[in-house]
Amino acid sequence: MKAVMRVRRWIRVWPLLVGGGLAAWGLQRPLPPAPSTHTGLAALADMGFALLLWGYLTLEGAALGAHGLRRLRLSDLPEGERLLWSIPTGLILLGYPVYVLGLLGLLRPPIIAGLILGLALYLRQDMEAAAREIIGALRIALAGLGKAPPTARWGGWLMITLLGFSFLLALAPPTHYDALWYHLEAPRQFLMAGRVYPDPHNWPANYAFAPSMLYAIPMALGDDTVPQLLHWTFGVAFLGLAYCLARTYAGALAWTAPAFLLTMPALTFRLMPSALADIPAACLELMAFGALLRSSERRDPGWLHAAGIWTGLAIGAKFSSLPVLVAGTGFWLWQGFPADLPGRMKGLMRYLILTLLLAAPWYLKNAVWFGTPLFPAGLKSNDPEINFRNYLYQEYNNLSERLLNRLIFLVWSFIAPERLDYITLPWIAPLGLLISVLFAQRMPTGIIGLAGARALLWVLGPPKIRFLLPSLALWGIGIAAAVSSHPNRSRLHRLGAGAMIYGQLALLVLLVMGGQIAMVTSRPWAVALGAESRADYLRRSLSGYRAMEWARAHLSPEERVLLIGDTRHYYCPSQCFPEADHFTWPRIVWATNFDPEAAARRLAQMGITHLWIHHSTMKWLLNHDPGGWVRRSDEFLRARFAPRCARLEYADEDVEILRLTCVGTQWMETRGTAQRMAW
Repeated sequence: MKAVMRVRRWIRVWPLLVGGGLAAWGLQRPLPPAPSTHTGLAALADMGFALLLWGYLTLEGAALGAHGLRRLRLSDLPEGERLLWSIPTGLILLGYPVYVLGLLGLLRPPIIAGLILGLALYLRQDMEAAAREIIGALRIALAGLGKAPPTARWGGWLMITLLGFSFLLALAPPTHYDALWYHLEAPRQFLMAGRVYPDPHNWPANYAFAPSMLYAIPMALGDDTVPQLLHWTFGVAFLGLAYCLARTYAGALAWTAPAFLLTMPALTFRLMPSALADIPAACLELMAFGALLRSSERRDPGWLHAAGIWTGLAIGAKFSSLPVLVAGTGFWLWQGFPADLPGRMKGLMRYLILTLLLAAPWYLKNAVWFGTPLFPAGLKSNDPEINFRNYLYQEYNNLSERLLNRLIFLVWSFIAPERLDYITLPWIAPLGLLISVLFAQRMPTGIIGLAGARALLWVLGPPKIRFLLPSLALWGIGIAAAVSSHPNRSRLHRLGAGAMIYGQLALLVLLVMGGQIAMVTSRPWAVALGAESRADYLRRSLSGYRAMEWARAHLSPEERVLLIGDTRHYYCPSQCFPEADHFTWPRIVWATNFDPEAAARRLAQMGITHLWIHHSTMKWLLNHDPGGWVRRSDEFLRARFAPRCARLEYADEDVEILRLTCVGTQWMETRGTAQRMAW
């Protein structure tokens, strides 16, 4: 009996003991980035710390989310499904108190560690329950997979394999472009400063950034792999929610909804294993849409309140989720309850108030600091150079394109994805479109209404395929409903259902084969097992990393490098000029009227001694240059500025680094004739 009592006491305090151990360990580690050269046991210890911290934060997020769901009285959720709603909710909510600490100037690792331990003390019973629930949900899922029909079982194991590949990629050091630009760079800068501040150099660091504040927690404890694992967790919840929502309409074929999404290769191999905001925002949008559907179908005000909360959290995670508010409002006016308009408007007001309360904190800071909540959109300045920078930024994001170009964008995503964002629609989408046309009457009206409204609003905003993920998830649910069994199925319907089921299985097999090749060539497992150091992995996997190592080793503390065609300062925190912008060089060229002497004087005033030219991203930028300013500044650099005022000091297949050899109006002789630029 005494032994049982001791075990029970241990169960009650283990969240505090484990959290205290992780905090003590993490506070001894340097702030990222610190790509270690360790292999063997030291590398395995680092990986073990990352996995433990990821599991601990996931449990704490599940506990916090479950606490919120109880307050909403969403009691009809099955045990396994409840985790899919609670984990994303709690994880994103963890970013809010960290944000408050940043605004108060208290963004210090010991304070963040104390915050996590304080939450663990408050939520310790919920954390214990969440641990038991996760174990039980995994058992139920595996048992259900074993009893499923053959096609569902094969599809399930193929999807699990793809998620396993994605998890291995998430264990490797961060390499995604946007993560190194601002999703990880912004919290790193804020942690260094001990506060959240208006960043004039890295404009995207001022976006709505609830996920980045979540990522600040593991980064404060010396780890930048955990943010990728947390992002992967949002991805699993996103796919699981697509399955749970599809079960209402498609029954045994509900598995085809997440399978539809996983035929989008970038979701598995680029988006999920990276520390971004796209998957958390998409997951929260899908939760908001699912809550609106359930509130309308069940006449349950609790689900309406949940929809308002998740809409606000989605908008707080990423500005591209603003359309969910418009689509949700339209849906409620169309299919909300009660039948009378005044009663429906009262429910809508509650929905909007909850959305505003959770979204506003991330936008009010920009309204106060920059005069526009959607910074940099709407930015007005008396400085013509800032206005020109904003113009170039909008051009880069294709916000000035005509509507006709947006309407043909979906076709372009198949023909030339490299000109957009390297992300295509799901490969099964053409067949899905055919099925949607042939069996539109079988697709749930609410699902298609929300998917169509979200896609239409996407056409009016930044044209990135990843911003379409919530609409694609709803479309996949609608297709699953369309191909599900029906008492009076025609031969054409059976043919379409078979084509969709076996087409998805074939594509999943193809992606698994491609994933095996990727695992062999990229070898993320070598880092996870301690067979390769993080630094060695980055040398062979991250374009430009060797040049950053050269800069750290050969440049003095007073020398600065201006990145041209690159914005990834994450692994170059001290040597790189802090302006993380594709357009610093075009802006200098514009401001100095294409005058080499004036441009040299401007660079000297900024303290810049070297220029960094990244070839592949320069080529990509030239494809995103509607106004032609990148092209003109590139030609000026190669033809006029570099031959007179620069000397090549470093070159590899990715990067050239030039030392400036002229200061102010005094020209220094360069060695030999003009250097031949490699791009």
